Amino acid sequence: HNTFIIPNGISLEKFKKRELFRKINKKILFFGRIHPKKGLDLLIDAIKDLPEDYFNEFTFEITGPGEKKHINDLKRKINKYSLENKVNYNSPIYRENKIKYLQGNDVFILPSFEEGDSIALKEALGSYLPVIISKQCRLDIVKNYNAGIVVETNKKSLYDGLIKLKTKNIVEMGNQARKLVEDRFDNKICSRRLYQIYCDIYNGVNNSSDWIK
Repeated sequence: HNTFIIPNGISLEKFKKRELFRKINKKILFFGRIHPKKGLDLLIDAIKDLPEDYFNEFTFEITGPGEKKHINDLKRKINKYSLENKVNYNSPIYRENKIKYLQGNDVFILPSFEEGDSIALKEALGSYLPVIISKQCRLDIVKNYNAGIVVETNKKSLYDGLIKLKTKNIVEMGNQARKLVEDRFDNKICSRRLYQIYCDIYNGVNNSSDWIK
């Protein structure tokens, strides 16, 4: 059988355009399901080793649903390393409140061990958030757009990525994050790509570039 791949898109009209400005204090956000495969243990281990002056500029937010055990394990680890003033866990936030909340943060982080095609990641990009993501997120294009940093799923690589963030222009990267979604992942664009696949199937041709050769 012939195979094609169309990425998930987002309804970009829900994510209004906005103007970014430089901040002294910036928040790095994990927004998603609390589960071991998301790399949160790795994230806490990397945060623990960050120099103290890092937190003069950045703090961390972890927000999302999950099994009670996973959430309690996360909270215990935060407490174990005395990171309560540096890492804040929040209960899940949904629907229109989610978009407003995303825009109240400055960087999105997803050090996941396995991802399919993360909607949360694209919603963050659409909200002008530059990203730090693992290679398993399968969105290396953020590097081409200067919209993010891609890391390996080990503590050193994640730590290095967090440190590198201090030298980056967060405002410029945030604007590039939005541009990436406007160029590639608006639902209107993804729908047109899917429509072209159906036209190809109907006509018995392979004109779309989304067919896997």
